Amino acid sequence: MQITIKRRLFISNILMIVIPVVLSLLLAVSAAALMWQQLSPETYPGNATLKMAYLARENLIAQLPELMTRPTPQLETTIQAQLAEHNLYLVLESAAGQMVERGTARPAPYEQLRAALAQLGDEGTVMTQGFQLQGLSLEVDGQNHSVLLFGPQLLPQNQPTSRLSLLLALTAVSLVILVVFGTNQLLIRFVFRAIAEPLQTLASGVHQIRDGNLEHRILYSRDDEFKPVCEDFNVMATRLSESVSQISRQEQDRKEMLAGISHDIRSPLTSIKAYAEGLRDGIVRTEADRQRYAAIIYSKASDIDQLITKLALFSRLDLDSMPMTLENIDLDREIRAYVAAIEDEYAAKGLTLEIAPTQSSAPAQPSAPTQSSAPTQSSAPPIVLKADPVFLRSILANILDNSLKYKDTDTGWVRIGYQLDGMYVNLMVEDNGPGVPDTDLERIFDPFYRCDPARTRPATGSGLGLAIVQRAVLRLGGTIKAQKAEPKGLRLVIRLPILETGAKPA
Repeated sequence: MQITIKRRLFISNILMIVIPVVLSLLLAVSAAALMWQQLSPETYPGNATLKMAYLARENLIAQLPELMTRPTPQLETTIQAQLAEHNLYLVLESAAGQMVERGTARPAPYEQLRAALAQLGDEGTVMTQGFQLQGLSLEVDGQNHSVLLFGPQLLPQNQPTSRLSLLLALTAVSLVILVVFGTNQLLIRFVFRAIAEPLQTLASGVHQIRDGNLEHRILYSRDDEFKPVCEDFNVMATRLSESVSQISRQEQDRKEMLAGISHDIRSPLTSIKAYAEGLRDGIVRTEADRQRYAAIIYSKASDIDQLITKLALFSRLDLDSMPMTLENIDLDREIRAYVAAIEDEYAAKGLTLEIAPTQSSAPAQPSAPTQSSAPTQSSAPPIVLKADPVFLRSILANILDNSLKYKDTDTGWVRIGYQLDGMYVNLMVEDNGPGVPDTDLERIFDPFYRCDPARTRPATGSGLGLAIVQRAVLRLGGTIKAQKAEPKGLRLVIRLPILETGAKPA
């Protein structure tokens, strides 16, 4: 089971209290046992006098019942000798108040000790000034008698008790300090190891990223507080790698765009310069040739003007600075009106336009038109979206121009269709041109990108048309993607948000 850092800290705090307390209690019990062993009279093999005094007092107390019930002169003499030998004073008090005293004269501290013992109920032992008074209750023939035995205080006089106590106390304190310090060190390692290793792993990962290894990822298997940090590190590394790749690609695109602009401006300028020099130097001698040269110069200047116009349009769309007037428009009616206005122009250039019926699912594979493509009004409910008609017509114009420029036969066709998808409509424009390789489908919307990297076919355009289309679609809140058509050709799918089907256009 994985132990989290929070749990490790909790366990550490508990053990920091429990271990010293338990070990301190064990040391205290051990010290108390040792002190008891050292101070108990039974454990003093060298103090025979003290041991004999204890035994004499016990033997004397054992003879008292016989003294009170069957006293004899011999017993009296024996007890009196024992009292004198050990400097003891004996008092017997019966329940009736009779008092019998034996031993030496009553000593001075007796009364003081007697009063103290009375507070204890005449049972126990009290001591003062090196003397002690022991009181106990003795039952003889069914009657209780109080026995008071006064004599010297029974303490080991030949043992250094104070020094032993001090030594034991110092030893106990030293052991407690060692235990606390050792426990602290062990618990610090227990917690620190769970923190130091992940931090070292993270530091190593940061160094890898710093040194440019953006593919480095942290493999962290523990289920603790560092796991989400390592996961976020991997997400950060992934995003950073993607950002660097995107920046690199943007830099490459910028270089290609500059190269494209330079090439697309230089080519017509070269032609203009050459034909202008021909006119200036008098190489052209006939009026027909002069008119032809002038027409070529005008055509190349128009190409430059068109390129600059598209560049300006692209820049304004890319910077989101082009004004847009949104209104509710009927998509089918708008496109049919636009196609009706331009179809003759495109038909004269060999490109037939057709509008397919609205589909609610994926449309069938288109085939080449077999009859006039003149649009007819659809009977389906209107598809209303909020858009700028100028933007919509600019999108269609650039797509149709792209299909016209890239058609590889004398005659070609373009089919425009719709596919409803909930609150969106997929506007699909498909042609039967040469198509685009799969590897280039994602790049055809890049500025100045051409499938002809050598740019040997300047007549096919500047490479800005589809880039303008993409920016315009994004301004309308939609998306665009390119697909490969079958058996050949290119299909562009524009996904735009719509209002409710059947809503009234402006």
